Amino acid sequence: RCDYFNLRHMKWECAMLDRDVWQRWGLAVGKECRFDRMAGAKAGQPRGFDAGDDWLWMHPNPGVARSLTLTPPPGRLLVRYGLAKKSRFSNVKLLLDAGPSKRPQTLNVHGVGQIHELTLPADQRGASLTFTVPEQPHDWRHLCVAVRVLP
Repeated sequence: RCDYFNLRHMKWECAMLDRDVWQRWGLAVGKECRFDRMAGAKAGQPRGFDAGDDWLWMHPNPGVARSLTLTPPPGRLLVRYGLAKKSRFSNVKLLLDAGPSKRPQTLNVHGVGQIHELTLPADQRGASLTFTVPEQPHDWRHLCVAVRVLP
């Protein structure tokens, strides 16, 4: 099944067929990034950030560390991240490098189905954000990340 958009190659790819270090990374297009917090959405509520449409699926693989760099517009950022309800393991480490003058932050993501939030003030970040998932002991973690510019 070809079910995700690979940002590195900018094309749709197939999670069960791709066997290199970048497999299963990209725009979540199915139910990869669903959280308990989204379950309370009311009928007719606009879809978008809270409904999972903007989530990037960053599926960790054992023995391989991988990074993804985003270049969001200037301004204050809201970073949301978490392990989706499909995760079989309840913890993962995520490193966030928000700029050239700062050390990467270690975000210890605990709990399945929970959305965590981090606000990055405009004056405390660089032009790009780099997310790194260090090698993990097991790969069945649905790690999802979304970034939005706040008003």
